Amino acid sequence: MSKKICILGDSITQGYYDFEKSGWISRLISCLWGKDIDYSVFNLGVSGDTSFDLIKRLEGEFKVRKGKIVIINIGVNDAGTENGKNRTEPEIFKNNLKIILEISKKFTNEIIFTGILDVDEKLVTPVSWDENLCYYNKEIKKYDEVIQNFCQESQLIFIPMQGLLGKEELFDGLHPNAEGHEKIFQRIKNCLEENKII
Repeated sequence: MSKKICILGDSITQGYYDFEKSGWISRLISCLWGKDIDYSVFNLGVSGDTSFDLIKRLEGEFKVRKGKIVIINIGVNDAGTENGKNRTEPEIFKNNLKIILEISKKFTNEIIFTGILDVDEKLVTPVSWDENLCYYNKEIKKYDEVIQNFCQESQLIFIPMQGLLGKEELFDGLHPNAEGHEKIFQRIKNCLEENKII
């Protein structure tokens, strides 16, 4: 018996700045080795992706991999502000979540969303790689609540991330370091086990 897990998102999904084990998804893959079920886990994180970017590639990712469990880790880049304005307005972000769910449901009913991590504002207002881009915890919390409420309305599993990491577990104020990715992995693994998904 085998199960395919597709995990889609941005650079945090991708595993940026975990120099020990390449991110929480790699840790999940290691954890699933040797189980009775043969799990295939696909890391489909793309650096910089917003909900708009994910929509563009989502159906193609599913068609190629035929995943039966889907974890969506998106939103921090939507919440980012450029020249004082959110990259994606909250109402548009919520509508994008609906589109993501509609596309996902064509392929599976096991769909999970994660929340958005806090940032260290001192390091990301602005970020070191773009003087016009800032991340604020107040804005992130707003988008995190959109995801959480959407999951409640849609009867989907929501894995909260707010308050999980301390500033010392963020490599550059935005991306988790190895210790941060370990904490993310443990929270997601526990949730998947509690819901009998793995």
